[in-house]
Amino acid sequence: MNRTDPQSLMSSQSDCSLNENGRALLLLAEMLDYPEPNCWQRWEIIRGALAELHPGAGEAIAEFVRALQQSDDPPEAVFLRTFEICPVCSLYLSIHLFGEENYQRGEFMARLKQRLNEAGLDDRKELPDHLGLVLRYFPWADENERQELVRFCLLGPVNKMIALLESKNGSSLPSARKFGINNPHLASDPAPHSPSALPENAESMESVDASISPINPYAFVLRAIALTLHDLYPRIHPESMPSERRRDASCTLAFTAERSSTPCGAGCAIPPPLVQLQLPPL
Repeated sequence: MNRTDPQSLMSSQSDCSLNENGRALLLLAEMLDYPEPNCWQRWEIIRGALAELHPGAGEAIAEFVRALQQSDDPPEAVFLRTFEICPVCSLYLSIHLFGEENYQRGEFMARLKQRLNEAGLDDRKELPDHLGLVLRYFPWADENERQELVRFCLLGPVNKMIALLESKNGSSLPSARKFGINNPHLASDPAPHSPSALPENAESMESVDASISPINPYAFVLRAIALTLHDLYPRIHPESMPSERRRDASCTLAFTAERSSTPCGAGCAIPPPLVQLQLPPL
C-alpha cells in the first residue's frame, strides 16, 4: 500500500458500504500514526482528499498542519510529547472507558482483538484499542456494530481527548529546542509567545497565561474525527463511560445484548457482542 496515496488507503475496503463520512474516518486514522519522514506530503494529500469527502474535517487538518508549522518542535517531538512520553492524553480507548487500572480493560481488548483478527487488521505494533486502529476497523463492521462503536466506544473518549488537549496543560507543550531538536518549518524569529521567546526567568510553560498558549495541534485532528462521527450518525449521542459512572448499581456495557452473527460487507463474520461486561457498583 502506498501510504501517500489517499485512494490506496481505502482500496482494501472498496467492497464495504461506507459513505463519504465513513471514508473520511479512514483517512483521519492515518493522522494518528507516528509521523514518518514524508509526513508533510502525506498530510497535504490527506487534507486534499478530505476537502472533497468532508470539508469541515479537511479544514481542521489544514489547521493542524499550520499549527505544527508554527511550533518550535518537529512533528515527531509533538507526537511523542502528546501521546507517548509523559503523555497529555492517551490514544487507547479502554483507558478512557474503564480507567488505567481496571481488569475490564483486558476483557474489552481481548474481544476487540478477536474482531481485528477476523478482519485481518491485527497490528502487533499497537494495542487493539488504539483509536486509529479502531477507525480502520470501521469498514469491516456491519452497520449495527458501527453505530454501537460510535455510541459506546468512540464519542465519549474522543470528546475527552479533545478536552485534555485544549486544556492549559495540553496546549503548553515544553519546547524540544533545549534538546537540540528544531522544526525546519519554523521561521528563525520566534513568535512573541513561543517557548523560546519567554523571559529567561520564566520557570516553565505552565507560567504562561492560558489565553496565549496555543492549542495542541492534535486537538484539530480529534476535532475532525468528532465532527465526522457526528455527521455520520447525527442522532447518536455518547453513552456515559464506565470510568465516569458514580451510581450504586450494576450496569452492563454491551454492543447489542442479543444479536446473532452477521456477515459484514467484507465477508467476515461478526460474532455477538464485542463487549458485554458486567460492571461492578462504583
